Amino acid sequence: MNTPTRWEPLREMEDLQNRLSSLFGRVPARRQNGGQEAITVAEWAPLVDIIEDDKEYIIKAELPGCFTILGVSNISFGLNPASRVVLNSVFLHDAVEAGLDAAIVNASKIEPLNRIGEQELKVARDLIYDRRQFEGDVCTYDPLTHFTTLFENVKTKSAKKASKGETVEERLKNHIIDGEKIGLEDELKTALETYSALDIINNILLEGMKVVGDLFGSGQMQLPFVLQSAEAMKAAVRFLEPFMEKKGGATAKGRHQ
Repeated sequence: MNTPTRWEPLREMEDLQNRLSSLFGRVPARRQNGGQEAITVAEWAPLVDIIEDDKEYIIKAELPGCFTILGVSNISFGLNPASRVVLNSVFLHDAVEAGLDAAIVNASKIEPLNRIGEQELKVARDLIYDRRQFEGDVCTYDPLTHFTTLFENVKTKSAKKASKGETVEERLKNHIIDGEKIGLEDELKTALETYSALDIINNILLEGMKVVGDLFGSGQMQLPFVLQSAEAMKAAVRFLEPFMEKKGGATAKGRHQ
């Protein structure tokens, strides 16, 4: 009588588990998923190791065709909601830079790095990379304490955002970069008192879209925010269309009255 062989997919999964655990130094946890076993990395070595030690690349070198996915919100449970947005955003950016393929994330709870202040960005990375400082056995700088202090009594951004910039040109440009449509028409009306509609589009709004493209190209802005900027641009052009010159040189309405 032939000895039954182990179910091939299970054998392959165990082989994969053993090869992954050799990279991380411990066996990943296993969980039930709809009656089938799946491997989760939630209990692996600290997440920062995946970034700092290029383990995303090691995994792919050792296991060609293997992809990685991360549940981003897992890294910030228990923190202030405003601080979670910052920490999740910074970690997601750095993980993608390290080779992360996919993420489970609520796009409305993520901000592109250009919207995060320099101090918040620095302390968030100090926390992610565990850059505590010690004098002997005494911790003189704890990023977690510093990070939570930065966000004491800070709430997540309200739905209505104030326009940034000293001039109407700066504010319009930032409306496009931030993908913010609230207050956009008021700024366009102000700009029409000085510029033609075409000049506003070509010399102000498109400059904002150029910044968006540069941020996206450098990995500082994710696709959902690029789409928000595109929607803001479309809304601005739609508002300006009645004030633009028609073919033949005639003007629909001239400058805003």
